[in-house]
Amino acid sequence: MDRDEQREMMDRTGRDEAALLQTQQVAAGAVHGPVHAKPPHGGTSLVARSALATTELSRAYEQSLDAERAAWHSLTALPADAAFDAAAWNRWRAAVEDRELATSELINYALAGPAT
Repeated sequence: MDRDEQREMMDRTGRDEAALLQTQQVAAGAVHGPVHAKPPHGGTSLVARSALATTELSRAYEQSLDAERAAWHSLTALPADAAFDAAAWNRWRAAVEDRELATSELINYALAGPAT
């Protein structure tokens, strides 16, 4: 199995898991949610398909990459190193989390396919 086939399998598995999470969310109700902290891989996109949405999600993803890169370059040391800066570490960690969210949103939007 090559890498593309593995990715397709991961996408199918992600859709199946997202459907199960959606079932859990319905069972939990609005008061006890969300069941998950970020959109699961393969989950339903909350963004309707459009050229503008594609552009905005792509731009948000690129900005998150730039922010993560900038935060990484501002690190001078890692935890337990003498020059460790907790504030810089936390900025980088937050940028990673923001980029992961932008990645999930873009992937789920793309997996939803074209508007019908």
